[in-house]
Amino acid sequence: MNAGLKLAAAAVLTAACAGLGWSAALKQTRRVKALQSLRRAVSRLAEDMLEKRLPLRGALAASEHVLFSRAAQECQSPEEALKRAARELSGRGGPLDSLTREDLAAVERLADGLGRGSLERQRLLLRETTDEMAALSLAAEKLAAERGRLYVSLGALGGLALAVMLV
Repeated sequence: MNAGLKLAAAAVLTAACAGLGWSAALKQTRRVKALQSLRRAVSRLAEDMLEKRLPLRGALAASEHVLFSRAAQECQSPEEALKRAARELSGRGGPLDSLTREDLAAVERLADGLGRGSLERQRLLLRETTDEMAALSLAAEKLAAERGRLYVSLGALGGLALAVMLV
């Protein structure tokens, strides 16, 4: 095999492995997207409950988020249904399976306070939850970017190592 062909094969192998690393890096953005979606849903929930004065079950149903919609369908208290829906949807293969324990703890704190207390207490709870989701999302973005660079670099280095071994 001539040197030019070997060099081309090494470059293709390195690029392919870097592509695999990039593919793995894209999976890191799932948590970011889930948290951003949840933050928007909590903001909508706040608007529906506090501004439009919808009852809790109606506001959950109107949120158009899989978690809140599932909780609204339950016959029992929406607060307990929200906790159960979070556990079910965050299970392996679920739409929220990328959420961490810390993310789910924020949802549980929201569920514990929803529908309890004064209007001002609800406003504070929803604002705090929205702020917490934004902070968690920002931290997840930073982590995803770091891991993304790491996975692409490791993929490229792995490709180079394979190319050296094969060539």
